Amino acid sequence: MPTTLKVGLVLAVVVFGLSFLQESSGGISYGVASFVSVMICAAGLGLVLSAVVALFRLPGSRVRADKLVPRDIAMNQVFGEPGRVLSGARFGERQAELGRQGERATHALLAETLLPLMPAARLLHGMQWPGSRHADIDHVMVAGKRIALIDSKQWREGSYWWDNRTLFRSGKELNQLKFGYAVAKMAAAFPDCEVHGWVVVHTAAGDPRSPYIENHDGYIEPGRLPVRLVNAQSLAEEVGVFLSHPDHASVTDLTVLSRLLPGLKP
Repeated sequence: MPTTLKVGLVLAVVVFGLSFLQESSGGISYGVASFVSVMICAAGLGLVLSAVVALFRLPGSRVRADKLVPRDIAMNQVFGEPGRVLSGARFGERQAELGRQGERATHALLAETLLPLMPAARLLHGMQWPGSRHADIDHVMVAGKRIALIDSKQWREGSYWWDNRTLFRSGKELNQLKFGYAVAKMAAAFPDCEVHGWVVVHTAAGDPRSPYIENHDGYIEPGRLPVRLVNAQSLAEEVGVFLSHPDHASVTDLTVLSRLLPGLKP
């Protein structure tokens, strides 16, 4: 029975029962008998109502669960191809190729370190940025109702400093990271889920512990959520901790997955 129905029946029993006890003209024994009668009637009514609710709700729920994502698709752990949506005509061939390298490095990292340990997790590449025609989210990793959004960068060596507003490499200011806006958009689109964001920096050396990065809490503009700037090793550790929560790590939530899959860019 739905919780609201159960609470309503309990309140009805208490209210009507007390009214019989207090106002019955037949004395306390008559009041007790009336109270018991009300309880029996309420229990019978509850059984009837719960049967009606089950008749109309449960079959529909089973059908919806079966049709959310076909089994052969739901069993896949990876959807999309890293770097496929990057356009040389839009970004320039060199920048597009660097982007592809970064996305492929992130895919290899997650596929080798996290997916084997989390059979229920799903990894999607090339997700449409909500509200944008061209921008995309490089990677989305989901387990249960926890969604990790990841933006991949292939950048130079150096010491990075990031406070969610300003980005420095070896003391030189770089362009601001906009990924926090995508995280905010996805959090709004999935209010029933916990959504966190990371920007991972890969370097030509391929060392997962490089580059050195400092994260500091800073001013967050309206419409943007904080994101973590990390190297490859930190990404695997932090996303692993985030998704390995006992309530989520062993669950492939088909409702969440069915809402994510249409967002994959063609």
